Amino acid sequence: MAARAALPRSALATDNPDNETIRDLLAGFGDSVDSSLLEVLPGPPEQTTEGFLQSISRADLVIASRLHGIILCQLIGIPTLAISYDRKVDVHMNDVNQNEYCANIDALDLETLIAKFDRLRNSRQQVSEQLSRINHVYSRQLDAQFDFLFGPSHFDLNTNENPSQLITAAESR
Repeated sequence: MAARAALPRSALATDNPDNETIRDLLAGFGDSVDSSLLEVLPGPPEQTTEGFLQSISRADLVIASRLHGIILCQLIGIPTLAISYDRKVDVHMNDVNQNEYCANIDALDLETLIAKFDRLRNSRQQVSEQLSRINHVYSRQLDAQFDFLFGPSHFDLNTNENPSQLITAAESR
């Protein structure tokens, strides 16, 4: 009997076409994986950003192909294996020094996917720490941009003011 491949325990669709992709991926694994161990989490239209973040926060690792799914996972420090279907995914993964964990969908095979997943799993702690450092740098850069646009003490977005009043207040600075 062939050994079963290590498969993530959850799948999360970020858009309706993802459900078909999940089915295709499982079909491609054939008998080499036990797909009954895979939990498919709710996707659109039931999914909210908060629900998405709560769902993925339980994950140790994520395999994702949609850019916003990759970014949100990495934003909360979850190491992510990106299946790239577009240049924007490649560019993002390179920008966050994670190109080792990016696989081009046109050249993807099961062995490559498993090898990249295993490398990511084995370096999970280091990758998570690296994502934390990168997120800190991006946060500081975003703060600097807000300071440049709105002044060093930019307004507090946690107010009960109407957003148009906030924009007007920022324009008057």
